[in-house]
Amino acid sequence: MDATGITASIVALLCGALIFRDINLRLRWRNVNLPGPPRYPLIGSLIVNARDIMDMFKNQSRFGTVSAFFPLNNPIVLTSDPEDFKRIFTTNIAPKGSTVESLGQYLGPSGIVFLDHNGPEMTPWKTHRQAIDQAFRVSSLRSFQHAIQKHAEDFVQRLESQDGKEVDMVVEFRRIVLNITSELVGAGDAPAEFLAAMTDLIWSLDSLLIRTHLSIGGIYLKWLKRRSFKIVDNFLNEAIRAKQAELARLTDEELLGRQSNNLLELLLLTGQFTPKQIRDHLVIFYLAGLDTAASLLPSALFQIVQHPDVCRRAVAELGSVRSPLAYDDLKKLRYTTHCVEESLRMRGPIIVTARDLDRDYELACGQVVPSGTMLLAHLHAVHFSEEWWTEPQKYNPSRFDKEENGGVVEPKHPFAYVPFAAGPRICIGRNLFFSEALTLLHKTLTRLSFEIIDHPDNGVVLEGHGLSIPKMVKFRVMKR
Repeated sequence: MDATGITASIVALLCGALIFRDINLRLRWRNVNLPGPPRYPLIGSLIVNARDIMDMFKNQSRFGTVSAFFPLNNPIVLTSDPEDFKRIFTTNIAPKGSTVESLGQYLGPSGIVFLDHNGPEMTPWKTHRQAIDQAFRVSSLRSFQHAIQKHAEDFVQRLESQDGKEVDMVVEFRRIVLNITSELVGAGDAPAEFLAAMTDLIWSLDSLLIRTHLSIGGIYLKWLKRRSFKIVDNFLNEAIRAKQAELARLTDEELLGRQSNNLLELLLLTGQFTPKQIRDHLVIFYLAGLDTAASLLPSALFQIVQHPDVCRRAVAELGSVRSPLAYDDLKKLRYTTHCVEESLRMRGPIIVTARDLDRDYELACGQVVPSGTMLLAHLHAVHFSEEWWTEPQKYNPSRFDKEENGGVVEPKHPFAYVPFAAGPRICIGRNLFFSEALTLLHKTLTRLSFEIIDHPDNGVVLEGHGLSIPKMVKFRVMKR
């Protein structure tokens, strides 16, 4: 057989495989009736890039609460039903999505968010979670509050030195959150090149190689970003070695009575983790800090300043609480907390979360979707649903206060507000986030005023594949 014949045979086999897959998929979905974009023979839904996927997310309302689409005949169900969220977050209905596996190969498979929590014992996820939890208990956060205060003071002094100048708060918050995270981790001061490398890795999370849902995509992307990973790994591995050497110099009695005050030391003292596993966990916590706190805080400040009545009330409340803030003082900042909660609702960093169904699954709407389907929980859609929120497009921190909201409890379903997920796998760092957010807002808004710079991109949030990150948040900063 000549080359032409071989090529024709290969093409025929590929076409046959596509036809067989298309027929098999249609047979398996023949009893499922979910709305969605047009589905074409062989190729499924015509979605060719990330922009198409984001448009699908944004336009879900025209299809209803639950919809289905088939990019390249890969079945995906998108739901914004809080009852589905409840099942996803509180039960072991399915493993995490294949995108998570690809991310694990990219960032480190032992990171806590990449460990499989499916099954009755949820091991090793449960073992790792219990060890890491120690660093985020209230007692630990209470003792860590002084460090947050110290960094917040450095932060506001840096801003005061730029009195009257334009400042991009995305850059400033990213820098301060990195410093706070480094102290919590116990890795020492992170150099500027480490911040640049971590930022590069965060922006790469939207890569098509991650969206292939194949492990090889994450592996190849890691190779492409090897320079950034070299900087990150050198810094973290040196921090691990230094902490190991420090602990090795202590006697058994000193170790027994030692009160660990950072995550790195806690993980080493358990004796349960290899340096590689610890490195993977640390990458995740730096990533979470930069992706969550550093992404949300500029947007929260922008929305507060954008609404003068909200800003005046928040500044008055913040000014009524003494400085420096103790951990127990944070609960006095009720209205400011609601401001942050409202920004989490409207501009939360996580857009969707995924599960790969390994068995047939009945949705809350009663439809049964076949195994092999990717189930996406659309967090932003439920956060803007008129079914669960009053005027969801409006920025209104008072919606979280029953007394101020006319006796109405919002949201009207407990799983219609899930910026940190929910259930046993709720975000481990949520309390740390509020400590950072409220302390930094307390320092900045009581000592500085902010004037929004007129720029078409100012305050604009970029939405990639599952993530939401502000492009720029520029103010003219002035001392009060």
